[in-house]
Amino acid sequence: MGIRYIFLDGDVPASLNAIRASITVRYEERENADGGLGLCLVSGDQSAAPLHDLIAQAQKVSWHANGHAILEKYEALQSMGNWLELEPARIAAIDLQQFGRPDFSTDDGRTKSIIMRDLQRVATQIVEQKTAFVFPKAWSAGARSEAPRLVDRMASEIVAHFRSASLESELPWTFMALQHSPTGGGPFSDFIRAVHRKMLANDEVYRVKMDELVRKSGPILFSGPTGTGKSYAAKLLATDPKFGSRLVEVNLAAISADLLESRMRGFEPGTFTGSGKAARKGWFEEAHGGVLFLDEFQSVPPEAQVQLLDALNAVSDVVEIARVGADHERTCFVVKVVLAINDDLTDLLESGRIRRDLYFRIRSIQHFPSLNDRLAKQDDKALGYLRGLLESYRWKSFPAIEQASVDGGRLIQAESSFFPVWDRDVLVTLAQQNWQGNFRELERVAFDLFDMFERDAESLAGSKQAELITIEHVEEAFRPWRSTASLNLDQSYIAGLPEVERARLDNIQAAIRKSKFVVAQILKNQRYFLSRASLRSFLQSHIDWLDADIKSDSRMVKFLKL
Repeated sequence: MGIRYIFLDGDVPASLNAIRASITVRYEERENADGGLGLCLVSGDQSAAPLHDLIAQAQKVSWHANGHAILEKYEALQSMGNWLELEPARIAAIDLQQFGRPDFSTDDGRTKSIIMRDLQRVATQIVEQKTAFVFPKAWSAGARSEAPRLVDRMASEIVAHFRSASLESELPWTFMALQHSPTGGGPFSDFIRAVHRKMLANDEVYRVKMDELVRKSGPILFSGPTGTGKSYAAKLLATDPKFGSRLVEVNLAAISADLLESRMRGFEPGTFTGSGKAARKGWFEEAHGGVLFLDEFQSVPPEAQVQLLDALNAVSDVVEIARVGADHERTCFVVKVVLAINDDLTDLLESGRIRRDLYFRIRSIQHFPSLNDRLAKQDDKALGYLRGLLESYRWKSFPAIEQASVDGGRLIQAESSFFPVWDRDVLVTLAQQNWQGNFRELERVAFDLFDMFERDAESLAGSKQAELITIEHVEEAFRPWRSTASLNLDQSYIAGLPEVERARLDNIQAAIRKSKFVVAQILKNQRYFLSRASLRSFLQSHIDWLDADIKSDSRMVKFLKL
């Protein structure tokens, strides 16, 4: 029977008629316009397992349709119609021999045996059939109120499954978009963000308490290396109903100190040379009612940080500010301000790069560890977290189903790659990589990995091997990025390591040797890092370029948690 497609809103488009098993979900009581199979979600339903429930409904609908056809074929609806009231799983599990040997001496006995065999065959196919949930390009008016709650509960069920399921088990479902939005928004993107939000909130070691960040008033500080998910977390924060998905992102590293005030506050026309004849809104005004994400905050000079002092209140999201050129007309805006830094906070405070009086206006601080830290233990929890990320990237990597099904045969041929199986050794190999680019690097590698997997799956279609992601796929995905050998350390530009960075690493390694590997002395004998945490983070992120004597020293092994 192939894969069961459940369209989460609306009718199956005419261009998708090649899909063999498709079911639509309804959010209001009405007949299916095209006469196809349909499910109905009851308004206000709070099931903790909506995926399981929808699949169970779909199985029942398919069982009734196919079972009815079999009984009708044998003209047995009246005598055996009660079998259709049973769940297909019960029919599939029945031992037909318990009914005794069929009586082949009569036409009736022979026919009942054949009917039961056909019913069980169909029931088994329905139970074993996997499911692809298809998100619409936009929710219909009838679904709009229920859809956010449905997506939230779906995400919770998925994350709970990742935490409890065997690493090497096949998923019972996958997720796709009918069409991808050119802006990157829409129901499918909202769903992926909801899954990632639940993963962050349920990480037992590095939990991001998103609900608490939403509930507490006052500015937030995100800290962590580049690529660890700070900007993505800001997007997730903005999706909370309290902020209405309103997000203004600003990369402060791209704003000069001279322009900071006018960009932040906005300005009246003709205020200064080059201001033009039109007024301009400031960041707080643009973000009113939502989230203002100020990235790379450590790049703002301390004297320019004064601009934020009067605006921020440690226990309130209310910002009272005036445009440049209209200082007497202060306006109140409600904005959740999120500052982000990618350097060690202690170092930034001790060096004076972040003002302490501004630091005391921060209400909540959330640290984002590197991907290497998250995966360091390589136990089932860490590998389950990695698998969850990879599965979510797999869903993102699918082309829009409407696009892929222009040639229906191509879509059906690709079905063998929809449900990849992860061998534990593959997950361990990925966890052992040095992810200097953190989640951004992992996502890029994952997309390359899936591209190779799809290619091999099509050539192996029909075999169990087609579903396996192998070590060979992983090695091939990394090969282009390892073309420059990291062992030849005499090059000034090694695997993306600039000459300035190389010089800093050499100076720190010289200080390590001079200090006889004693960390307290290392901090005194180099000028780059003031704390153990920042020194450790730097060395861990450059582990591939450390000299062998440093990586093998027992004190450094312990310090770097190798």
